[in-house]
Parts: sequence; structure tokens; C-alpha cells
Amino acid sequence: MEKVYQQILIFQENRPKLKKIVLFICKYFPKLTALMYVILLIYLFSIHSTSLLECILKPVFVFISTGLFRKIYNRKRPYETLCITPLVMHKEGESFPSRHMASATIISLTIYSVSAIFSIPAFFITICIGLSRFMVGIHYPSDILAGALFSFIIYCI
Repeated sequence: MEKVYQQILIFQENRPKLKKIVLFICKYFPKLTALMYVILLIYLFSIHSTSLLECILKPVFVFISTGLFRKIYNRKRPYETLCITPLVMHKEGESFPSRHMASATIISLTIYSVSAIFSIPAFFITICIGLSRFMVGIHYPSDILAGALFSFIIYCI
């Protein structure tokens, strides 16, 4: 796995435009996801939707439970265990599962429950968030997949 990260990081270092795009996605797409979520909640509130409470509770549950699990499990990040230098600095530990991916996934699924059409860009953004967290070297693929899977399970319950 170390070689994979090294190759990905070197590949990006040799392509400044790609590196800039990945860093942009890593920094701003989670903010975009949060904005989409706020817009969804405002919309549901404005139409007096009966699903408003569920659309609030599921993402809140995912965010809190993911955070608690990460504190208990406290998996080290790739740059802590492998010989790599990440493209962005991040606090150490608490890598599993990825809270960014869990949050983006549950928000995309919540948007899907209201509008399948509007969920398409949300899911695209979610995928980009997951890939960017891996490409900058702060999450293992299993962190990202676990975050998405956890949110999917909570959504289905």
C-alpha cells in the first residue's frame, strides 16, 4: 500500500494542475455538500415536509456516531504508518471511518430521498470527496468505504 500512495503522491507532484484540483476538491467539496444540505433543509421546512425531522436526525446520528467510533478505534492515518508525506496536513489518528465520506454519503442519500435528479450531483461530489481524501494521503480506501457503508446502513434503517 505504501508504494501505491507514493506513486499517487509523486504523480500529483509532477502535475501541478491535477494537484491543485485535488486540493480544491478536498477543501471545498465538503463545504459544498454542507451547503446543499442546508438548502435541502430550508426547502423541506418551507414546504412543511413531514420528512424534515428524519432528514435532520439521520445525518446528525451518522456524524455523532462516526465521531465516537473514530475516537474509540483511533486508527492511525496512512502518513502515520507509511513512509509518505500527505498533500494536506491533518490531525493524527481517528482515520476509520472517514467522517467526510460518511457525512457526504448520508447527505447525498438524504437528498436522494427527496429528489433523485438533484441527488446525481450530490453523489458525484461524494465520490470526489472520497477520492480526494485518498489521493492526498489522509485516508485508507477502507476508511472511505467504511464511511460510505455506515451511512448507507443508517439510511436504510
